[in-house]
Amino acid sequence: MRERRRATSAGTRATLRGSGREAILSIDVGGTTTAAGLVTPQGEMLVHAQAATRSEGPGTALDTLFELADGLAATAKAQGIALLGLGVGVPG
Repeated sequence: MRERRRATSAGTRATLRGSGREAILSIDVGGTTTAAGLVTPQGEMLVHAQAATRSEGPGTALDTLFELADGLAATAKAQGIALLGLGVGVPG
């Protein structure tokens, strides 16, 4: 599949690898970087995006999470991908 890149909000980058019909919005919050993606039930990563966890300074990790989630939800809608659910992993 051909890979395309596009800029998303908050200076993040997303990689599009084609379109599927269904995906789960998955987010991994790390101490330095928060990664998110649209993953098919079969485990194929359709879209990946990441940003610094505290991109706007201390206390902004939740803002980063929401920006990534909103951006991927918009990408899913634009690509005709139905979201089946949301999974979030956090430290601790």
